Amino acid sequence: MTSEQRTAAAEAESENSNLKNADLNSANNADRISNEEEMQDISEKRDSAKPADSQSLMPWSFRIGYFPRLLVNMFSALAVSFAGTFTYRNGIDISIPYGLVLAFAILGISIWLSRARSGAVGLGLHLFVSSSFIWFLAARTASNGSILIPAGGAALSTFFSHYSGYIWLYGSIVLHILILIVPKRFAVVRPRMSYEEYDRIKSGGKQNCK
Repeated sequence: MTSEQRTAAAEAESENSNLKNADLNSANNADRISNEEEMQDISEKRDSAKPADSQSLMPWSFRIGYFPRLLVNMFSALAVSFAGTFTYRNGIDISIPYGLVLAFAILGISIWLSRARSGAVGLGLHLFVSSSFIWFLAARTASNGSILIPAGGAALSTFFSHYSGYIWLYGSIVLHILILIVPKRFAVVRPRMSYEEYDRIKSGGKQNCK
């Protein structure tokens, strides 16, 4: 092979190599542009669907209108006040007031949810309904003639049997005030996790375990 032929072959090989590099760069650029467009479409779809999806992932009592949420707060206040009044005296005769702790726990959850649903207005309505109902029950007697919320008296020997009625009556009001002054960021219910997100996290966890 002469030098001219070798030179021509080298030039042809170089030209083919340049063409291959150009085709490869063009394909890479096309893939990059396609990926960017796809990611942009996904982002736009996610942003447009985010409010509806977030709302659909909230508990049912947070998806209804404002005034129905206030009604939920009222019924919740009545329910926990009734349950707490018939629960708080458990254990006070042995000075282990587990009933009082349980009564304040369910009342506190109801108050917190009322504020998360409807803000300070919902909490204020919860305070009015629950305290009114508790004091109404305090003035009533059971079918056997016993007082529902006894407070004081010589027949009450232990500390909690003597003061648990006062603690329940006034503590229920104080608990509302404490939850009211808690920063708002601590009284927020986050949307529940979607099934797709749960599956993604679960599959990711399995891969990490492997």
